[in-house]
Amino acid sequence: MDLLHKSLRRLGGFYGSMTPAYTMHAQQPQDGLSDQELVLKAFIDQQYYGEIIERYQQPLLRFIKRISSFNDAEAEEILQETFLQAWVKLHSYDDSLSFSSWMYRIARNKTISEFRKHQSRGLDKQDELDNALYDITGSDESIMDDTNAVIDGEHVREVLSALSQEHREVLVLRFLEQYSYEEISDIIRKPGGTVATLLSRAKKAFAQTWNRLYPHPS
Repeated sequence: MDLLHKSLRRLGGFYGSMTPAYTMHAQQPQDGLSDQELVLKAFIDQQYYGEIIERYQQPLLRFIKRISSFNDAEAEEILQETFLQAWVKLHSYDDSLSFSSWMYRIARNKTISEFRKHQSRGLDKQDELDNALYDITGSDESIMDDTNAVIDGEHVREVLSALSQEHREVLVLRFLEQYSYEEISDIIRKPGGTVATLLSRAKKAFAQTWNRLYPHPS
């Protein structure tokens, strides 16, 4: 059973049995609708929430795994809890703000809550990373100064896993999820100036950890 149907079953268990139409509708794309439009429709017909789940399940699952030490099963459980809480609190969403940031904030808080209950076991080595996003050395916001370096995804995982939670999550949000400073501020609930400071410190910590784990040959 895929993540979409697992999440729908969890919602069905919370609100009562789902009709077959709910599952069928969730499989029909609503690409022409914005997040805000889907939210408004979901208030009237909860079947539209299935499209929100389908739209966000893979991005949120990647995010949860990237900022934590959880394996696939644990990350999927957090994802399902995220969708459940988002549904319960959907009435509190302010549609003048980014729905994406709102969803990521719920996923972040759920992950941190679970993270505090477990000892870190290192990032899941089976998680496939987007090499293009990890190849951040060519931008003006490069974490490392050596623009000729070729960053191996496995090495980056090791470096990220060695960083603090707050440093890891801002790097993931900025360079992997490619959120703006304003959006990161909304997700982690910190002022923009604090986000900039955190990112600066996180980049330095990344570079220092990289050089410690993978020193240049003399």
